[in-house]
Amino acid sequence: MEKHHKIDRDESTRIFLFIAVFLFIVLALQSSNDKNQLLADSDVLVTHAYDYGGGGALAFIQPDQSLDEEAFVQAASKDYEQLKQELGVKSDFIIRIEDMNGNPVSVNGKSCLGDPRLCPS
Repeated sequence: MEKHHKIDRDESTRIFLFIAVFLFIVLALQSSNDKNQLLADSDVLVTHAYDYGGGGALAFIQPDQSLDEEAFVQAASKDYEQLKQELGVKSDFIIRIEDMNGNPVSVNGKSCLGDPRLCPS
């Protein structure tokens, strides 16, 4: 049975903003070609985070803005390099779930997914 954790619009925005801020910091340190790649990859990550019914690689944010805990844990459990290849991204990334105060939210022991150097299991 799928578990859903209701994310209000602020939490959903916080997830997106965390991805955007993280990528912005990385962008500031990259060349223009790398910046274009990072921008393209960030679009892919945001698109795949939402479930549009296409069965994407991530799809853990449901149309009603709830978090599909099972889908998040499944995505977080995938091999990072395999996940990057499945998503078609070249840039390193993490996606972290936070509460309204910016504290990580653990979902079955996972609070983020992505680069294992930045997102310990």
